[in-house]
Amino acid sequence: MGQCTLCNIQTKFVDAHIIPKWAYRYLYPEDKEAKKKSLIFVSKEQPVKRPIGIYDSNILCAECDKILGKLDEYGKVVLLDKKFIKYKNTDYIYFLETVDVNKLKLFLLSILWRSSISKRKEFNRINIGPYEEKIRNILILQKENKTKQIIDYDFIITKFEDGDFPNINQKNIQIPRCEKIDSVNMGVIYFPRGIKVYVKVDQRPFPSNLQKVTAGSIKEGALVISMGRFQESNDFVSLLRTINNNKNHGYSTK
Repeated sequence: MGQCTLCNIQTKFVDAHIIPKWAYRYLYPEDKEAKKKSLIFVSKEQPVKRPIGIYDSNILCAECDKILGKLDEYGKVVLLDKKFIKYKNTDYIYFLETVDVNKLKLFLLSILWRSSISKRKEFNRINIGPYEEKIRNILILQKENKTKQIIDYDFIITKFEDGDFPNINQKNIQIPRCEKIDSVNMGVIYFPRGIKVYVKVDQRPFPSNLQKVTAGSIKEGALVISMGRFQESNDFVSLLRTINNNKNHGYSTK
């Protein structure tokens, strides 16, 4: 029992996923025996086994978790189920058709919020400060079916190309974190399929060279920017370094 962090009602907590269950399900190999095993989450600390992903049992009541779960399902529809289509014959920009950008933004904000309020040590690299309460107020409107168009919190969807390591790129998830781009605060969220999303949690605008590629900058869908081959990224270097530091514990994306 405790006070739900979203609705502020004293109630019984549930096991609330920070990252949606569908993202973890995608990580498992197709082999039936492999699906019975736990995922191993590799970090700078001791790797840990999580059968159904990382969840927090001290933040949400069942009703609020269900509301955010509906947003999670929409995130799956867009980020996992839709095809990446080349945009105007370019090699570095894709788009996702028929996307409700406002609803997708709600989904992304809900993940940032859950990650920031969680006391689990896995999420100690993300803290959105005063935006916790601002985003909570937006999510409360969603719960009350009073959702309005969200003007702030622009975001950019990016995608790594598979290169020589398609299985690792497609089935790699990292814990959300905060970082700065040209001094503008961003929340960074990873998903399967090589997707990395930058969400602006700052009053200042996106850097001018990025404003034209935000997800809502075209009417026919959401833009996705190619980040090149995963093996040539800093994310890949960081992943290898972490794995090598924990080489005796195995890796979850085999």
